[in-house]
Amino acid sequence: RVKEFRSLPYVTQEMKVKLIEMIDSHCFSQFIGSPIAGTRELLDASSDNIAKISEDVSFFGGKRVRDFEAHWAEYFETSHAVTVNSAMFASNTEFGYPTVA
Repeated sequence: RVKEFRSLPYVTQEMKVKLIEMIDSHCFSQFIGSPIAGTRELLDASSDNIAKISEDVSFFGGKRVRDFEAHWAEYFETSHAVTVNSAMFASNTEFGYPTVA
């Protein structure tokens, strides 16, 4: 090899700075799995609009989560993007929960 082989994951200095900011804030997602009044009405809102709502509405995660989803939706030219915490939940979200007989 002529070029250095970089193993994954490759982390840039910018990523390290953002990660340190997040750790120092003691706030990772701000998600609270219990919707408050008015949450149901927001479920059809675009990711861009969700990113703009008050941080008091924690059912949609904190500012970083909502900003990430809005940027992701914009990048893929769609109105909605949803992050999940595991590949299993992602597959359940995509294909639906299996029926228990």
